[in-house]
Amino acid sequence: MLAEVQPNITPEQWARLILREQDAQHRWILTMLAADRRAELTETAYERLVADPSAAVRGEVARLPGLPPRLLIVLATDAAPSVRASAARAWPHLEEQARIALLDDPTARCAPKPCSSITKITHCRARSSTPRN
Repeated sequence: MLAEVQPNITPEQWARLILREQDAQHRWILTMLAADRRAELTETAYERLVADPSAAVRGEVARLPGLPPRLLIVLATDAAPSVRASAARAWPHLEEQARIALLDDPTARCAPKPCSSITKITHCRARSSTPRN
């Protein structure tokens, strides 16, 4: 097999390689390899992998450089904290309410550091101005 170690694999070849894999652990490994190699996949492959039953696979999908922002946003609201953490790079594409939800999420260490960007200053100021006992 070893197709995944060949140079210059096309997006279609990566998609076939990953999507044909029935074992979730093998799919995770192949997706991790694709992300590490900064591989591009097909639109269909991105859509199917974002909905993969394995949180490990979805977390690696978030690292793929060609993942469209609309799908990255889906991963940023995933049920699994590890997937939300992997999808934190969706921050510039998120609406204010989704950003606040990530900042307040106690289970996911996925939001950028508080007050690290202009877009969060208002929210951070509001949090810091709340009286503390």
